[in-house]
Amino acid sequence: MKPVIICGGVGTKMWPASRQKNPKHFLPLIDGKSLFEISYEVLKKKFKPSEIYVSTNVGQAEMAQKLAPEIPKDNYILEPEMKNHGPATGLVAAFLMKKGLADEPFMLVQPDDLREPGEKFLEMMEECDRIARGTDKYITGGLKPDFAVMGVDYLIKGERVNESEEIAVNKVDKFLWRGIKETAEGAVLNANYLAARIESKYPMPYGRGMHECVADGSRFKEFGVKTLDIAKRLLEFGFHAPTVYFPLIVHEALMIEPTETATKDELDRFADTMLQIADEAEKSPELLTGAPRNTPVSRFDEAAAARSPNVRWRKQ
Repeated sequence: MKPVIICGGVGTKMWPASRQKNPKHFLPLIDGKSLFEISYEVLKKKFKPSEIYVSTNVGQAEMAQKLAPEIPKDNYILEPEMKNHGPATGLVAAFLMKKGLADEPFMLVQPDDLREPGEKFLEMMEECDRIARGTDKYITGGLKPDFAVMGVDYLIKGERVNESEEIAVNKVDKFLWRGIKETAEGAVLNANYLAARIESKYPMPYGRGMHECVADGSRFKEFGVKTLDIAKRLLEFGFHAPTVYFPLIVHEALMIEPTETATKDELDRFADTMLQIADEAEKSPELLTGAPRNTPVSRFDEAAAARSPNVRWRKQ
């Protein structure tokens, strides 16, 4: 199996720390090392640098070469333009085929993830290599979510296909994509249900919309409460706060986009919490303006964080 570190992106997911010319996987986030370097170091435990490939664009290739100078320049697969995962996979396959490796399985290793312990990841690669050589199936990996995440696709796990006690490989029973009709209908239904539950306290200036609803929190300003305070208070109830202050055409905007996989119980719990927070804003605004209190870190100085970001994690 040939490992291919695949990295691209335009530096928006960790903005302002990341930029197009310095995306997140090259930032020294963990003990002074980037996720690219950590992924490379894990792969070096099993593969020689000459056996490791990198798929990226011209600009990021220069950054990768500085961090991993042992990888031969001939092992870089340069994307002619930015596309999604499918075309990138095809380009890698064509590149390796041209090198005479048409029958050699390859694995795309995305450096966005921290894989610990690294030895378990290498064991997984070995198991995938064994299975890939005996089938014409595409093997993919995923995470079991602890909560519904918006804007991603889902794989429904099916029948087990291997016998390893340590690493389970299953067939994909179903692929849930937002473009599928019933999935899209579920997203629209959930968003409109949630809007109907909370619009008595959170007006929707542009109606209920489709797969998302945009609420206006301006009415709470007379109590000294801003949309940001509502978002911070949500954290204390265990909810990931929705997008705030966007779109710009809505003052004090709250853009809520429930995933199509969210259950009615989850939506009701979120709606009940939003209604409770609305009552608190009117009667006890200090509960919002002082939130969050039960998180590892309370409020940041967001202006200072934007000007002087420090996103490096260190072990205590």
